[in-house]
Amino acid sequence: ERSNAEKRNEKKNDETKKEPEAIIPMENDYLCGGSKVAMSHPGNESLFSKSKAQAYHDGDAQARRKIVADLIDQVHSRDPPGRFHTDHNRKGEQWHIVSGLDLRSRITQKLRDMVRNRGGKRSESSGDNAGSSICLVKEAQAQDEQQNEPELKKSRTRKRKG
Repeated sequence: ERSNAEKRNEKKNDETKKEPEAIIPMENDYLCGGSKVAMSHPGNESLFSKSKAQAYHDGDAQARRKIVADLIDQVHSRDPPGRFHTDHNRKGEQWHIVSGLDLRSRITQKLRDMVRNRGGKRSESSGDNAGSSICLVKEAQAQDEQQNEPELKKSRTRKRKG
């Protein structure tokens, strides 16, 4: 005979195996993910900005929680209220509502990716400071290469002559 714990685990596993019902996203909904469908969805426009991502990066734990809560509230306060969705099969065909901890982790990852300049579009003319440290590092590397270029040429010509 099975124990109560085994019965609970079996019931829990059965519940997690069930596919959530697919939902058709509305215009005010935010679609999580990097697919073309999600990136071009009207509800995704202007939710995340580089300045919010940089504020998240620079902020303490309390400030970070507030930024995430504000982003969630911004979608939920749309008229009609927006929801957050994830693409279950990653093809833009089966969307499901995301909430709770999963939603917060997706938002925080998006903010971190934007600071690292991996997520979202980057505009060189943007006045935001997000990614500026990356730009500074790349500029410094380019300057180092330019300064070291004459030395490399000299060392190559010495090797050829010798």
